Amino acid sequence: MTKISAFTRVVVGLHYGLSEEVTVDLAAELAELLHLDLFGLFLADESVLSLAGLPFAREFRPSGGGWQPIDVERISIELELETRRAKRRFSEAVRTRRTAASFQILKASTADTLRSVCRAGDIVIIAEPANFAVWANHPLCSLVEAARHSASAVLFVPCRIARQHGAVVAVAAGPDDPSIDVAAMIAVAAKEELVVIDAGTADAQSELSRLKGATMERRLADASRLVEPQYLSSLFKRLDERLIVVTRRTFDDALPSLLGQLRRVPILAVAPKLHEADSLAESRGQSDSKFS
Repeated sequence: MTKISAFTRVVVGLHYGLSEEVTVDLAAELAELLHLDLFGLFLADESVLSLAGLPFAREFRPSGGGWQPIDVERISIELELETRRAKRRFSEAVRTRRTAASFQILKASTADTLRSVCRAGDIVIIAEPANFAVWANHPLCSLVEAARHSASAVLFVPCRIARQHGAVVAVAAGPDDPSIDVAAMIAVAAKEELVVIDAGTADAQSELSRLKGATMERRLADASRLVEPQYLSSLFKRLDERLIVVTRRTFDDALPSLLGQLRRVPILAVAPKLHEADSLAESRGQSDSKFS
């Protein structure tokens, strides 16, 4: 099968204590739709076992006598069982899909190790947890940060998805924004309408004619107002979209999160063009050197 040219692999991260059946199904569906390989990654963070072994470590048991020493053996058994469940969920999700799939258990907790997983051509899927108290210290936060600073695309998935069918929307800074081509390819593959919310300054209707095969609607937007919830709601009025695509570091960093909260659909944040990413990395390096 011919792969979508911008991508080669869908990566879905799983972790002990976080149920993600819906996310695994979505990852398998996306990989099949775009003719990509699927890679399941289970983060078996064994640092919790090291913590449990410390003499001062305690866990709170509401129905079991308040603060108690952490049961290392119980945590170890739970981690092993969750690893098996995650692998079984992954196998069930890909059983009927026409896509190459692999599953790996990564026994690590450091951001450096997680960064090694993300690479150009990946779509890394990050699921929003139902319990944000869990997310605050969750190891997948390291994967999010690693993906954000790599050439990978990141698909943020809300815990409750509002729609599974509908238009694919690109929020773009102009006709050469990478989000447009990515959204167009996905729209064609999914046989959905493409909507471009164009926050550029020039009239680029003719330049967008390159998007052959996609039925397109274009809406003009004011880039300076893309952090206003009410304004965003007006831009998306009467749009029952299934997916929104944005380019990282093009607009305010809060835009993907804000769109996810407002629209409750997956948000695909793609990397800038190669020369733009290199310039940003160089600028970041010069900035970091001031503090080294």
